[in-house]
Amino acid sequence: MRQWEPLLFWESAGGHVRAECRHVGGIVRVDGGRISVDAGSKVCDRERDVQGRWRFLSTGGVVSSSPMSSPEIPWESRRATYDDLLQVPEHRVAEMMDGVLYSQARPALRHSRTASRIIGHLIGPFDLGSGGPGGWDILVEPEVHLREDVIVPDIAGWRRERMADASDAAHADLAPDWVCEVLSPSTCKLDRTRKMAIYAREGVLHLWLVDPIQQTLEVYRLAGGFWLLVRTFHDDGVVRVEPFDAIEIELAALWWNSTRA
Repeated sequence: MRQWEPLLFWESAGGHVRAECRHVGGIVRVDGGRISVDAGSKVCDRERDVQGRWRFLSTGGVVSSSPMSSPEIPWESRRATYDDLLQVPEHRVAEMMDGVLYSQARPALRHSRTASRIIGHLIGPFDLGSGGPGGWDILVEPEVHLREDVIVPDIAGWRRERMADASDAAHADLAPDWVCEVLSPSTCKLDRTRKMAIYAREGVLHLWLVDPIQQTLEVYRLAGGFWLLVRTFHDDGVVRVEPFDAIEIELAALWWNSTRA
């Protein structure tokens, strides 16, 4: 038996506390000081440490706790590690920010369509130098390590003079010059809060937030360590967007209901 250690941040609502551990298993419920184990969890026990705090011991599962003797239960937590991230199934997108591991299902087709169309506009003129200035390395869903944070932007671009030959590397250790996040209902809050803060901290100069449901493109520029909203484009139209304003982009082509080729 070994100590169960929480991996995701705690959420509290209505006096209940919930957390997920890194091991896939059943459910352990604590109610009135008693523990019951659903199918899937192998071992479960509890103990108090020298400070009187509860420690839950288990080999896996999700722990839900109701208040025992007081409305607030002091919990111990630890920061997630890269080893924890590597245990997330490959069919999910795993990121680690501020010591918290986030695991998301693969995006919906609407999201994928918009990301693919953005790539289609940019790869030729900016990565390949076909019909445009070139000079960029543009990658889809690269794993980027920024200090202790591990982020997987939907699309990211580095100016070629900054990007050394890293073709055999499993991840990038250099902050991109430009990032595009395609928003979805499940990731929008994270993209707009923790991710934007990390990108600003690391000096990413340009950021696009694209919402395929609202059909908007928000363009941000880093200024003095803070994000400046340059402009918000919406619906259709032909636009020029920094840092790729050397070409025109058809907004209507980015959205799922577009009939354009």
